Amino acid sequence: MLATLGAFGFLGCDTILPGPPTPEYAAPYADFMIDGSVVDESSSAAIKGIAITFQRMETSADENGEWQIAGTGQPFPKLFFVVATDIDGDENGGSFAPDTLQLDLTKTKKGNGWYSGVYEQHGIEIKMKKAT
Repeated sequence: MLATLGAFGFLGCDTILPGPPTPEYAAPYADFMIDGSVVDESSSAAIKGIAITFQRMETSADENGEWQIAGTGQPFPKLFFVVATDIDGDENGGSFAPDTLQLDLTKTKKGNGWYSGVYEQHGIEIKMKKAT
């Protein structure tokens, strides 16, 4: 029986096939570039130390309240959000309530195959409210 299976190409899991491996599954992906600033809604003063999250990528606002995220993620769902969270309490001039902002990304480069291209949005201003 083993000879019959071998004759038809059933040699087992250790068989090495010629050529590069064929992927069994892939997922669409895209590059994202977003940036902006975080300010106090009441005073318009820059807020440092606010955590900014986008598609499992995270950064913090610098001394001037500015931030940027560049990375690779999934190009869906078609609605994208950035989340701002005060992680240091009163150290940045007060405690601020978390905020979520819907983005309006622009596709700046076409993709090919599973790669969907580049999506960008610049100058995103997040206005944080003091926590109550």
